[in-house]
Amino acid sequence: MFGVAGDGCPPRFRMARDDEMRIVVDVLHRRGVLCTVPELFMLGSDRCRVALCADETPPAVLIEPTAPKVTLAVHGRAGSPALRQYLLEVEAGIGFMVAPELEPMVVSTRRNPRVLSMRVLSSSRARPGLRPEPAGVREVLAPRHEDALSRLSAEGRGFLECYHSLNEFLSSAITGVASVVDGEIVSICVVYARAGDVCEVAAYTRPEHRGQGHALAACIPCIERIVAARCRPAWTAVDEASWRLGIKAGLGPVGEKLYVMFEHPAA
Repeated sequence: MFGVAGDGCPPRFRMARDDEMRIVVDVLHRRGVLCTVPELFMLGSDRCRVALCADETPPAVLIEPTAPKVTLAVHGRAGSPALRQYLLEVEAGIGFMVAPELEPMVVSTRRNPRVLSMRVLSSSRARPGLRPEPAGVREVLAPRHEDALSRLSAEGRGFLECYHSLNEFLSSAITGVASVVDGEIVSICVVYARAGDVCEVAAYTRPEHRGQGHALAACIPCIERIVAARCRPAWTAVDEASWRLGIKAGLGPVGEKLYVMFEHPAA
């Protein structure tokens, strides 16, 4: 519902036609491909609904993935009348991604929005020499790991939410790397989404195994596999721990995006 009560498409927007998808993709590429990998992944696999306001230049775009928990994305120029109206009417509790230049408009339309800065890292090659060896072994994720992945908590499986199933994820050209202890996966670094030659990377470690080096030990070979496939890794750091992990894995800052949630009625 694009987060608007009682309406399948927000005011000023209409559902994008198939022949307009090229316009939508162009808008996203102008925003910076490293910041929009999940959205481009959804568009490329026909896993989202798209609302378009073609009356503006550049067009304003809302992307609503059909996969559970994957976040709504908002794109357009700062000061866009269509986006401003959408922001005024969107329901409380709806979370979405926006580019940093839209923050002033977001803040001016609602009271006390929650705005989380998410820093994006990338690199063409991992830093050499970082080879932590915590207890356990590193294994490239493959179909034989389906049962072990299914035993991860809901939080851990959430790092695979872009895919319809574990089987689909494990059938991907580049999956990820796990740190395994006594036959159980304790940490994963995976390709969360892929758009062209850019792979969005995400990592998860079981709480009882954190602080032991498992995440970094999985991240480095995962990033090396991405680079070996002539692709670029992209890492979105949601907090300081995630930022430090990405830096230790040899990645460097390239941009920023914002996650916003409205918890109060419109101003």
